[in-house]
Amino acid sequence: MNEPVNPKPEYVLNWVEVKPELKRFILLHILKIEAKYQYKTMNLTYNCLIDELSGSMGGIVKDQVKIYVDNLIYQDRLHYSENEIKITSKVYEDLKIADKDISSNIMDNGVKGAFLG
Repeated sequence: MNEPVNPKPEYVLNWVEVKPELKRFILLHILKIEAKYQYKTMNLTYNCLIDELSGSMGGIVKDQVKIYVDNLIYQDRLHYSENEIKITSKVYEDLKIADKDISSNIMDNGVKGAFLG
């Protein structure tokens, strides 16, 4: 797997339009992985994040995970420099918004409707 050279990914996603449940799923897994690396006092590299996310998210194809990671870097949700990934405050803001959207959807449509979009 090559590390990102160009900050603009091959496939640019409109992160704002991603379903809140998927955003929450991805971001919580990233936070879990980052915490694991902080605990081990190891740097979280690009390749490690791709590998760990793929495994943590049920074996999702690494190329698909790479699309999300590249877009999160491109959109300043993850900071990538000197072979290390760091989480930015935008991740926490996105989680708050996603949680609010999910809660609102549950209130409007009931639990079943929250997962139907």
